[in-house]
Amino acid sequence: MADAPLAAHAARVAAALKDLAEAKDVEERLLHEARRIATEITHHRTRVESLRKQVAFVLAETHAAAGLT
Repeated sequence: MADAPLAAHAARVAAALKDLAEAKDVEERLLHEARRIATEITHHRTRVESLRKQVAFVLAETHAAAGLT
């Protein structure tokens, strides 16, 4: 009879370990996705900064050509 509570406990422990493994897998996927998004944001910011510099340059060149400097 003592085996039944032990078996039930072992089953609960096994289920908890399975849940923990699944949670770790989800966490890893979320971290991977977060890194991908952070990289994408960094590239976007770099591109925006590059475009801002290009616009400033073209604007300065246009003003200079129009004699507005």
